[in-house]
Order: sequence, then C-alpha cells, then structure tokens
Amino acid sequence: MDNLTVAMTREYVEVLEMLKLIPREDFLKIPKEKIQLYEKYKDRNYKFKINPNIDLASQNISRGAYAIFVNLYKEYIATPEEKSNVENRLQSNETKKKASVIKSNENIHIEEVDKPLENVAIVETKDSFVKKIINKIKTFFHMGEVN
Repeated sequence: MDNLTVAMTREYVEVLEMLKLIPREDFLKIPKEKIQLYEKYKDRNYKFKINPNIDLASQNISRGAYAIFVNLYKEYIATPEEKSNVENRLQSNETKKKASVIKSNENIHIEEVDKPLENVAIVETKDSFVKKIINKIKTFFHMGEVN
C-alpha cells in the first residue's frame, strides 16, 4: 500500500464523502476494514465536499472514486439481481473498451477509450441525494430507478 498515487488517496477522500450520504443500514454492510483502509490512506490535505443540492455530475467527482463506489455498491449493497445487472454492464463496457482499442491506431488516448462513461447524466428530480446516487448507478447499468 505504500505505492499509492496522489490520485488514489484523493479518490478515497471522495469515496468517504459519498459514503456519508448513503443510508446507515447500507453503510453498515460495507466491511469496517474497507472504511478503515480508506481513512488510513486518504489524502488528509485534500478537501472535498459534496453538495447534496447539486447533481453529482456537476461536482467533479473523479472517475476512480465513482469506480470504487460502484464496486462497494455491487459487492456489499446491491441485491443479487442488481449485482448481476452491474456485472453484466461492466463486462459489456470492458468488451466495448477492448474493441475500441483494437479499432484505433497506435496513438490511442485513454480519454478516447473511456468516453462512454463521460456521457452519463443525472436528471434533476426531487428525490433525496442518496436516491440520486443510487439512481445514477442504476441508470448507468440500465437497472431502473429507486422509488
């Protein structure tokens, strides 16, 4: 763990901020060791706050933090059906990514491969902030919305 990058330690800060906004019963499903690891290795000089009144897409949350959060959701919070849908979507994205790399020239840029994730948008609703997070994940994985 000594080889953590600055980006990774900042992602942990962002993930911890997102986790503060999920329901307590969901938070308690995540192993304490994971939370302790994020706390131990977070960048203590990086200040990041989530404004629950602004949609997530407007808050500059890193892709790495989203990936960690989606993984936590999939592994510890999602129902078996949701977990299957997430895994299928991740597999589909990986296949698309590989196809994109094969089709492109040798001067490929990572940003070009990852563009499908940048097009995810949140529709402003009157749902709670937690529902917005879960709906964003579900929308991304085409699983419907939380009511």
